[in-house]
Amino acid sequence: MAKFMTRVRSMPKPGQPEYEPDLFSRASSLVNPKSGIANDYLNVLNEISMLVENYPAMPEFYDSIVGWKTTGYTEYFRNSNLPGRDAALKSWEVTRAELREAFETLIHEVETLASRAKSNITSHAERQLDDEAIESICADLAESMRACILRATHIINNGTVLPQDDAQARADAIMQNRLGSGRRKRDRG
Repeated sequence: MAKFMTRVRSMPKPGQPEYEPDLFSRASSLVNPKSGIANDYLNVLNEISMLVENYPAMPEFYDSIVGWKTTGYTEYFRNSNLPGRDAALKSWEVTRAELREAFETLIHEVETLASRAKSNITSHAERQLDDEAIESICADLAESMRACILRATHIINNGTVLPQDDAQARADAIMQNRLGSGRRKRDRG
């Protein structure tokens, strides 16, 4: 007869969640130990990329997009009420310089793309761009933003910087893919 060993666990007190003792303390720390950077900040960037991407189908996002303002990493956590915000701020101060610089460069690139999006979306609202043009522009800008956010995510999760690629080369590749797709459709049609 096989014997099964069971581990006796104490029952949580009424009203208390069941969890391992240090789970709450780990959950309250937002900082990835590989990089020293907290990924919660990326919500700021994900918000604008999502708004821009969906604007052509949901023009009611206009005010949110035009009113969107960037928030720096330290400002974001200083104004946050998240548990672990103090750890995020302290950790940022001692994060390796090459990670901080690469991360901030990507943030700046998203901010630049968001500024372009605001300008184009304003032109669309003022009827200077047609629906087809704004759809293409928003798709391209949102895709470029997501590429930057993915690179920033890599920095946070891995504590390394991906080899630098050229933003213009990425934009050219996106346009080439779009033009190539358009040519194939016309050639078939």
